[in-house]
Amino acid sequence: MRRIMIIGVAIATVLAWIGSVHAGVIIDTIPTNDRANLSVDAGQSFTTGTLGTANLLATIEIQGPRNDVPDSILGPFALALYDDVDQDPNTFDRGSLLGTSTLGTIIPGDGSMQSGGITTFTFLSPPALVDNTVYSFRYEDGAGNPMGARVGLTNGTNGGAPPLADGALFSGGVTPFNNAYDTSMRITTIPEPSSVALICLALVGVVGLRRLV
Repeated sequence: MRRIMIIGVAIATVLAWIGSVHAGVIIDTIPTNDRANLSVDAGQSFTTGTLGTANLLATIEIQGPRNDVPDSILGPFALALYDDVDQDPNTFDRGSLLGTSTLGTIIPGDGSMQSGGITTFTFLSPPALVDNTVYSFRYEDGAGNPMGARVGLTNGTNGGAPPLADGALFSGGVTPFNNAYDTSMRITTIPEPSSVALICLALVGVVGLRRLV
């Protein structure tokens, strides 16, 4: 009976861990095929799906723009995550501040490539996200002041990913380009500590099983 219980715990935990891995990347619109200079108070909305146990926001990666038009608004700045008041991804109505990332500087193309490098903005105190919920982030200077930005965009042409069906790009509080473009980005989540603890428990179970066999 004890052996069966140990096997059951190990299998259940491994299955939960597999589910968390698959839920890790919730948005991926990389690569970029264009670029834009966004005004102050610019940002992007997005909507979560089913996150499983991987519901803590770990990173938001932003791909840089093409380098055919020199520009200075590449950072350094942070990404500040907000909840959305009316839960409409097509309006820029930030509510409570949920978390702020580390500072980063967007990497543009080097002149020989169409799109730039990928800059990772890390949330050292990962905020918890909720399933099927609208969020938005904007570019800030680390002290809460909004900043303009120049980032890579995707619109589904030239090999780019399609615009988000449940998100929108904002510049100065409105959707530029008839809402045909989105920030070229990737949003990754990680499991809660309790899920990590379950994985450790599974390892303990496996060790215990080997001793019983």
